Amino acid sequence: MRWIARIAGGIAAMAMGAATAEAGSTSTYASEQVTLRLVAGEAAPDGTVRGALLVDLAPGWHTYWLDPGASGIPPHIDFTATNNLAAADLKFPAPLRFGEGIARANGYENAVAIGYALTPRPGTALDTVTASLAIGVCQDICIPVQAELAADTGDAAATETVAATFAALPARDGPLGRISSAVLPAGGDVLTVAVETTLDAQDADLFVRGPEGWYFDEPATPERNGDSLEFRVPVVGRPRGAADGPATVDMVVTGARGDFAADAVPVTTDTPG
Repeated sequence: MRWIARIAGGIAAMAMGAATAEAGSTSTYASEQVTLRLVAGEAAPDGTVRGALLVDLAPGWHTYWLDPGASGIPPHIDFTATNNLAAADLKFPAPLRFGEGIARANGYENAVAIGYALTPRPGTALDTVTASLAIGVCQDICIPVQAELAADTGDAAATETVAATFAALPARDGPLGRISSAVLPAGGDVLTVAVETTLDAQDADLFVRGPEGWYFDEPATPERNGDSLEFRVPVVGRPRGAADGPATVDMVVTGARGDFAADAVPVTTDTPG
């Protein structure tokens, strides 16, 4: 039922056409609620371009992570209009949780920087990065923001901003710990995740993002088991007719002393021996 509320909330927000804002081909979009700025760094020797989407929210407003939770609006960031583009990889910082009840959501407040890495087609170069954006910004109401932004590559002034954006991303199996297993029995409703970490159980949290059709709720406070924390994550949505769990999930572990993440973590039906 929570995910029915999520869908209904997203439809209601998108129906507010008068509140939808759209920008032209510029690097910056600004409204009373949010300022968006697209920056692109210098190309690497292999032609890859790293950049950042800078989101500056007005006080009291928030936006959402890739899996926004029961009531949020997932962001859509599309680089396909970029000439000579072969592939795009988005990098989101660790989210936080806010709201209560059906308004509980995963996302960001104040300012957030989303990283991206673009790969050109063989034998070509990326000169201008073009991004089509659709994000929800919410306070007491939600406003869908649409913008078409563009930024020239080779901007030396953007180098420091891009470097800071990528440095702030969750580490992959860093010194704070690693995700060692994810278990979902066939037909089960709880994903059990073992995380080897020195983070304190009382302030540790786990965000899980599954493939299309899979949705995971907020876990309870994890239990300490030796060197590991064990999270029990409720499954609140799955594809119609799915008997087994997803093959893999993406995860972010957060805590007072830092964050770390892992992509494409295998999901098994049995606890590792």
